[in-house]
Amino acid sequence: MPFIRCSTSAKLDDAKKEALGAMFSDSIQIIQGKTAEITMVECLDGTTMWKGGERRNCAFIDVRMFGPAPADQKAKLTEEFCAKVSEITGADIANIFMCIYESDTWGARGGYRVLTS
Repeated sequence: MPFIRCSTSAKLDDAKKEALGAMFSDSIQIIQGKTAEITMVECLDGTTMWKGGERRNCAFIDVRMFGPAPADQKAKLTEEFCAKVSEITGADIANIFMCIYESDTWGARGGYRVLTS
């Protein structure tokens, strides 16, 4: 795991969707221990999004991962993801938000895991 969902108001062609998927899978490696092979990505394009009460070209990136990551790695990941999403979708970086959720429990491959200290 991680799971990355990117919602964007931009309607993307297949090449841009592929570019987003590849970028997320490659860049997640900024977080130590996370690899492309264990990363799942979902791209939701053409969604209706508002910011400040107005419809805008926006994007929201939701990153979920098992276990904590160092703050400096999360900061670098945020910078990378937001810059690349802006480049690919055309959304102004001021209209791109991101959430990183670190869970101490996770289910995968039919099993349930609990992070132990």
